[in-house]
Amino acid sequence: MALTLAQARTRIRYRIGESEASYWSDAELNSYINDSKDDLYNAIQTIKKDFFEKTYDLSVASGDYIKALPSTFGTLQVIYASGYKFISRPHSSFDFNLLQNNDLTTKIVFYDIYHKQTNTDPVVTKGIYIEFSPKFTESVTIGLKYTAELPDLSGDSATFEFLEPMLGYILDRATYYALSKGPAGDYNNYKNEAEKKLNRILGVAGNLDNSSSEFVDGFLD
Repeated sequence: MALTLAQARTRIRYRIGESEASYWSDAELNSYINDSKDDLYNAIQTIKKDFFEKTYDLSVASGDYIKALPSTFGTLQVIYASGYKFISRPHSSFDFNLLQNNDLTTKIVFYDIYHKQTNTDPVVTKGIYIEFSPKFTESVTIGLKYTAELPDLSGDSATFEFLEPMLGYILDRATYYALSKGPAGDYNNYKNEAEKKLNRILGVAGNLDNSSSEFVDGFLD
């Protein structure tokens, strides 16, 4: 079973010797966990930019023009569908040249990607959407290739998904952050252990084709 944010925080509390929130609040430890997750993401991106590359088939029906994108959607790399040419908005002069030179069998569709937040007190829902113009007049499967982001874990039941095998680094790094900003504690050991684990992760990541990887639970043990 995947480790949850609450369970990760409990493990860190055991390490820092504070089983219940006192000096360190739950929110503070959550921020250290998310900071460590971001450190890992950025480090991997520096040596293998396509490590977090994902593909996704987006199905649209006749009349559709707004569709939700995966929650991990970050930066679009490629969008394609047979018989269509997709142009992002706002368009450049180059885009208009495409329109001028387009063959009559290819349909031009403009698109815009945006974030939207819906507040239904007390629940706040955030989503990423793609809007097309004009509306589709037939069913189409659109292929997307994108760089995934790793959203912050914000609820106690949130899990680390495919980062699970790398949790050793995240826990060590978050513990280091907590102890280095606390009243006392030997944080250098956790800093050194985190760096060792990161070097091992980067060594493996640099030799992989993508994130469906050789990372398995326990590979940092």
